[in-house]
Amino acid sequence: MKPIPAFLFVALASAALGLTGGRLFAADQAQETNYLVLEEFRLAPDQTPADAIARLSSWIRALRATGDHSQVRLFLHDWGPEVALYIVSETRDWNAVGNIFAEVVAVEPDFMNQPFGFAGHSDNIMTEIPVQ
Repeated sequence: MKPIPAFLFVALASAALGLTGGRLFAADQAQETNYLVLEEFRLAPDQTPADAIARLSSWIRALRATGDHSQVRLFLHDWGPEVALYIVSETRDWNAVGNIFAEVVAVEPDFMNQPFGFAGHSDNIMTEIPVQ
């Protein structure tokens, strides 16, 4: 049996994918997609952990009230030299991820006109890859 040239293999694979309309890949992607949003807030030198926890707790309650997130939790990192707070939320919808800022502003309408109050902030948005 003669080996199939690479370009012919690619052409056949592309044609097969085209005939299925991408349904093979789409079937895998149609599975439930979970997004994990991990936000880190570093405490400013003059900020007390209690004040930071109170402020972020109001944000957590607002996010939970939307029903867009399956879980929204607040974590405190207090091991080592730095203290940081983390909001961890799970959602199945990109719109919910995109609306987080609007939901925070709904709780703190003056958010853009007041000092941020934290020494730093980072967002990490992760997409779960289902493993069979």
